[in-house]
Amino acid sequence: MDRWLICGVLSFILIFQAFSMEAKAEEVTWTELNDLSDTVFQLTRQDRYEEAVRVLGFFEKQFQVLEEKGEVPSDQARQINVNYRLAIDALSNEEIPTADKARAATQFRLLLDSVYSRYEPLWLSFEETVFHSLEKMKSEIEKGEDTRFRKTWNEFLSLYGTIYPSMNVSVSAAAIKEVDKHIEAIELSEFTEMTMSTQLEQMTVLEEDLIDVFENKKDDSDPSLFWVMLTTGSTIILSLIYVGFRKYRAETNRKKEKVKKPEK
Repeated sequence: MDRWLICGVLSFILIFQAFSMEAKAEEVTWTELNDLSDTVFQLTRQDRYEEAVRVLGFFEKQFQVLEEKGEVPSDQARQINVNYRLAIDALSNEEIPTADKARAATQFRLLLDSVYSRYEPLWLSFEETVFHSLEKMKSEIEKGEDTRFRKTWNEFLSLYGTIYPSMNVSVSAAAIKEVDKHIEAIELSEFTEMTMSTQLEQMTVLEEDLIDVFENKKDDSDPSLFWVMLTTGSTIILSLIYVGFRKYRAETNRKKEKVKKPEK
C-alpha cells in the first residue's frame, strides 16, 4: 500500500514538473523579444548574417506565443511582422548590399525598442543626425547646389525610413501625417522649379514639424508616475508643515508659561 502511495506521489510530482516546464517555456516577455532584436542588430554589425537569421527564427516563434495569447495590439503585430520579414529577406539574401542589411536590422531593432521602451525609445537618438541633414540641405539650396541637395535629400529619406516604423508606434498619426505631407511636396518635380526662398520655406516647415515630433515624444511622461510624485511630494510637504507648526506652537506655549511663572 505504501509502495503504491509513493509511486502515486512521484508520478504526480513528475507530471507537475512537466506542466511547469511547459508553462515556463511558453512564458515570453517583451524584455526577451527586445533583447533578441538587439542580438540580431549586433550580429549584423559583425557581418554574422546566418546567426542573425537563426535568432530571427527564434524570435518569430517567441513572438507568436504573445500573439496567440492576444497580448499584442493588431497594429503593432502587423508592423512587427512586416519588419521581421524585411529583416529576414535582407539578411538571408547574399545579393543585398551590406548597407541595406544594416538598415533592415537597425529598423527592426528600433521598432522593437519603441514597443518596449515606451517613454525613451532609441529612435530619439537620431534627432541630431536628422536636423543636421536638414540644415545641410538648406545650405545647399542657398548655394544653388542642386545635385548635392538631391544626394543629401536621398540620404535623409533613407534615415527617415529607418526610424519611421518606430515613430509610428510612439508618435500620433496626425503628427507623422504632417511630416509626410511636406516630404511629398518636396519630392514633387515642381520643387526644383520653385524660387530659393519658397524652397527654404518648405524645408523650414518640414523642420518645424519634425521638431514637434521629437519634442512631443520627449515631453511624453507617464501620467501615473506624475501623480505619484505629486501626491507623495504633497504628503511630505504637508507633514513638514504640520511638524513645524507643532514645534512652533509648543515653543510659543513654553515662552508664555515662562512669562506667567512668578519669580521666586
